[in-house]
Amino acid sequence: MEAVKKEIRNDLFLLQVPCQALLYYFFGNYFINLSFFLGCLVSLANFNLMALQTQSLVGVEEKKFQKKAVSGFGVRYLLMAGTLALALTVPQIEPFSLLSGILGVQYVLFGREFFRRFFGWVLA
Repeated sequence: MEAVKKEIRNDLFLLQVPCQALLYYFFGNYFINLSFFLGCLVSLANFNLMALQTQSLVGVEEKKFQKKAVSGFGVRYLLMAGTLALALTVPQIEPFSLLSGILGVQYVLFGREFFRRFFGWVLA
């Protein structure tokens, strides 16, 4: 599990380089870049919490499993919703850029699979 978390973290930070460059090139506002980076950090924290929760649920009784799963789900999404609510109250943070960053791990996971399938198809 640690290898997967490390690989996702590395890919997420590799995603940062072109995204940050494009955001600054098109908008010229470093608060947009900062918001995207903050969103990616929240996304990475969400992914790590999910991994920890998954490991802690192995071998748990069914009733405790359901309670722990729902509470872990609630904590993770409360983290994301709280970050977005904070973004709406701080004028320097750009909410759409923050939301794009919060979806960063999903970009990495789905993008990686897309490129594997696409280039596997092209190279076959």
